[in-house]
Amino acid sequence: MLSLRYPPFDWRSQRVLLTGGAGGIGQALTAELVRRGARLAIAGRDPARVAAAAEPFGGQVVPLVADLAAPDAAARLVADALPILRRTVETGGTAAIVTVTSGLALVPKRSAPVYCASKAALRSLTIALRDQLAVGAPAIRVHEAILPLADTPMTAGRGRRKLSPAHAAQAI
Repeated sequence: MLSLRYPPFDWRSQRVLLTGGAGGIGQALTAELVRRGARLAIAGRDPARVAAAAEPFGGQVVPLVADLAAPDAAARLVADALPILRRTVETGGTAAIVTVTSGLALVPKRSAPVYCASKAALRSLTIALRDQLAVGAPAIRVHEAILPLADTPMTAGRGRRKLSPAHAAQAI
C-alpha cells in the first residue's frame, strides 16, 4: 500500500487540469482534489461522460472535451484550460506536472504490450521533462506517480488485492 507523508498543502488556491478525470482513478482524483479545495478542469473524450463527472461539483469542476489522440488536441486543451489556470501562472506561483504511470512501465506484461509501452513512454517523457524544466523553468516541478494494480473498469476480473481508486487518488 502506498504511504507517503508530506506536510499539509493548501489546495484552495490551486488550479488543476486533469486529463482522464471522468473515469477510474481520474474520477476519484477529481473528487479528492475537490474535497481538498482545488478548482479543476477535467478533460476526456466523451462530452456526456465529462459533463456528468463535473456536474456534482458545481463550478469547482469545469468539463473540457479533448481526445488527446487527435492532432492538435493537446494544444486546444491547453488553450481551453488557460483561463482556469492563468491565475496561478500570472501570480508567479509554482506549478506542477504530475503524470500517472504504472508498475507495468517498468515490468511489462505479455498480454498488454501497447499499454505497457505507452506507460513506459510517459515515464520517459516525465523524466526528460523534469530534467529540462529543472534548468529552464525551475518553478515548474514534475512528478511521477507509479501505481500498482488498481481496481478500475480496465482491470475488472483481473488480479487480487487491488488498490482502490480512492486510495490511489489520496496517494497521488
